Amino acid sequence: MKHSRARILLVEDNPSDCEVVRRSIKRASIPIELVVATCGGDAFEILDGGAESQPDLIFVDLNLPDCDGREILRRMRDRSSGLHAPIVVLTTSDSPRDVNDCYQLGCNGFLVKPNSFTDYVQVLGATLEYWLCTAKLPRVASFRKQAAPG
Repeated sequence: MKHSRARILLVEDNPSDCEVVRRSIKRASIPIELVVATCGGDAFEILDGGAESQPDLIFVDLNLPDCDGREILRRMRDRSSGLHAPIVVLTTSDSPRDVNDCYQLGCNGFLVKPNSFTDYVQVLGATLEYWLCTAKLPRVASFRKQAAPG
């Protein structure tokens, strides 16, 4: 993890789901700052805020008011700014088509929202542990340097 406190961007419009994610994250033993965007437009405003506002991990719901999660994935992966954060889809859908579409668009993971709070804590805890503590990710500066046309 690049910071002492990980920054997570949650793109979710349902206040109840936001609260469940917030409460589940609090149970993790990782210091986390959760930033919520309730639509794609808000998410891109946050991402355009400069290096200090860049998340370490992004969770995206598929069903959002202004554009769906597939469009957000497409736009995030097409960005020339070298977005390095893993993007995990967090949705109620377990459709094989949704799973395939999201991976083809560049998501790093696809999670079906659990039905119980206990399962949410377990699933999000394992996901946070993997992406923020176990996986080795590119550093922002070196990733952008390699991604720039030369």
